[in-house]
Amino acid sequence: MQREMLNARIDQVRAIVELARNMASGLQKQVDAGQLTREAALAEFGRRANSMTYDNGPPQFRFSRTVPMVCVTQRKRRSAPG
Repeated sequence: MQREMLNARIDQVRAIVELARNMASGLQKQVDAGQLTREAALAEFGRRANSMTYDNGPPQFRFSRTVPMVCVTQRKRRSAPG
């Protein structure tokens, strides 16, 4: 049972990584074609990625970095109580 749950989570993570990679690839094509600047593409990637979720829940454990390690998305922090 635990192994099945782990395998299901691994499949979910693979799927979301593939979606993000395809999204980044499409934006890179727009940069290469001169339709977007690199900075605009990074901003757009961040906006799109911030809305991506899995398991019908809030964004969890999400971050991505560009080659020079610029963070473009990360997990939303919950507000502290009180």
